[in-house]
Amino acid sequence: MSSFDIYWILKLDEIHNLLGFISFFLFMGAILLGCSAFSMWFDGDARKNVYRQCRKGSYISCILFIVFLSLCILIPTTKQACAIYVLPKIINNEKVQKIPEKILDLSNQWLDNHIDKETEGAE
Repeated sequence: MSSFDIYWILKLDEIHNLLGFISFFLFMGAILLGCSAFSMWFDGDARKNVYRQCRKGSYISCILFIVFLSLCILIPTTKQACAIYVLPKIINNEKVQKIPEKILDLSNQWLDNHIDKETEGAE
């Protein structure tokens, strides 16, 4: 894995947040343009051109909202990307699969002791 790959994995959270931010503002724009178009629909022929433009802008905002929201949902966060990259390598590693039972018991005991200490400190 190159440093370029690591950089982009670490930037996934910022990309994810940016896409969510853009999606929010596109959604708000679609609502505002839709409300404007709806209010101008009742005013008659004088505002027909503005009504069409607001309606067109509302449709474009809705489509862009769906695109950016889909990207926001499909792009993993940094933790998810690391899990996607690391877990298959760990699971498919033969050395990891041949870990003796005593080491697993020892690690379970250590985890239990650590969890007990953390829960005592939280109370």
